[in-house]
Amino acid sequence: MILELKKEIYSKDNAPILPFARGSHKNRYFRPAMTAMIYIHIPFCRKKCHYCNFFSLATKRGTDEIAAAICNEAKSRKEELHGQPVGSVYFGGGTPSLLPEREIDRMVDALNCHFTIRSDAEITIEANPEDIHKPKLKAWKAAGINRLSIGIQSFFDADLRYLHRSHNAGDALRALDIALESGFNAISADLIYGIPTLTLERWLQNLNEIGRRKLDHLSAYALTVEPNTILQWRIGRQQAATPDETAQAEQFLALNRWSHEEGYLHYEISNLCLPQMESRHNSGYWNGNHYLGLGPSAHSYNGKIRKWNVAHLADYIAQSKTGQFYPQSETLTTANRYNEYVMTALRTSTGINPQKVAALFGQQWLQHFYSNIEKFVVCGWVEQAPDCYRLSVKGMLYADSIASDLFIDVLHKH
Repeated sequence: MILELKKEIYSKDNAPILPFARGSHKNRYFRPAMTAMIYIHIPFCRKKCHYCNFFSLATKRGTDEIAAAICNEAKSRKEELHGQPVGSVYFGGGTPSLLPEREIDRMVDALNCHFTIRSDAEITIEANPEDIHKPKLKAWKAAGINRLSIGIQSFFDADLRYLHRSHNAGDALRALDIALESGFNAISADLIYGIPTLTLERWLQNLNEIGRRKLDHLSAYALTVEPNTILQWRIGRQQAATPDETAQAEQFLALNRWSHEEGYLHYEISNLCLPQMESRHNSGYWNGNHYLGLGPSAHSYNGKIRKWNVAHLADYIAQSKTGQFYPQSETLTTANRYNEYVMTALRTSTGINPQKVAALFGQQWLQHFYSNIEKFVVCGWVEQAPDCYRLSVKGMLYADSIASDLFIDVLHKH
């Protein structure tokens, strides 16, 4: 989620806040979508994190059936990608690292059987620190996994207790070091800022743990209180502190400064990487690539139609046994697609390309964009470059408000 603030935040030392890094990645995300993607949702967790609103279950019931069900779905829906080569596969959740290694291997084999998986495809698995050990890493690598995304969140136990994570700070440090020794081509870590227990000094220490190891990729998210989560319930009953927006903004600006000092590209509001190490999977979402989602609650998109599977484990497994899946769907209007392009492109360092707006949506939509973007250029929240409009660092703090102001009213436009 994007941070929204009512007042300006400045660096304490008055150091210049540098804009998105410029470099050879410029315009990478405006290249035509050449490959499709596959997302696999594994809904099991050791315990439910208090801030999480994804479909996940703190149980092992069904773990022995989920791989077979997903393999059946892959076979049933293989025609939906229309033979497009697959350049990215992502095992997410939940906690896919909970599954036995043979089940991951089984699903990778099924994907190779039913789809054209490129030989250079990025194949990522999300893992919790407590699941990282050498035999498992070796098995994943043998199965074809070549990228790890490790859910660190913080290197301080007070933060992990607030989030109700299942690992501790020692587990997090150990997991990164073992992963780096494993020979994987790419490793990403997740961190969360704006936790009430997290000071600015400790946030910088978290970042420095990433920097001193020169991890290829970092995803850094602001803690948000999502509806219908345990965190919302606990805050409402004054059992947990509420995240402070000013502290979140201060930590975000520190993240941006740190990225520039350490040579990381801040290529999307919540994603940073060493040069040429962007997440292909995440970038594919922002670029509008087609993707197929397998597993309970997983979403799919073919450029016009979005589908999503039932968010119920027993129902999903029952469907898999018949070989008939019944995802819900919606056909996106031009206004829907324009709004989604604005929302995702605005988050990236390459911003919104007016030529792409005209090519995809027409001159009427381009004029709407021009008429609404100018005020943000004037106030310094948006930078105008020869081929794009992108957020300034200050503008990143207001990204949701800026995007919503650029939207088309979907109730009246088709």
